[in-house]
Amino acid sequence: MATRVGLVGTGIMGSRMCANLVKAGHAVLAYDASERARDAAREAGAALAADLPALARHAQIVVSSLPDGPALE
Repeated sequence: MATRVGLVGTGIMGSRMCANLVKAGHAVLAYDASERARDAAREAGAALAADLPALARHAQIVVSSLPDGPALE
């Protein structure tokens, strides 16, 4: 059974993490503020979360790939 992974941040590093998680067979639900980053996650095979609460409800594990502390906050 695939692990349901929530991925916050699908930019430069997060997009590669997303693609590898999908390739490994995980069900990835991704969220990013950037439309371009969301498109990359969708192209990698992830589903997109409407918002962070929806991502958290879905995920067994949440991974974040954000550029700095303020973005995390």
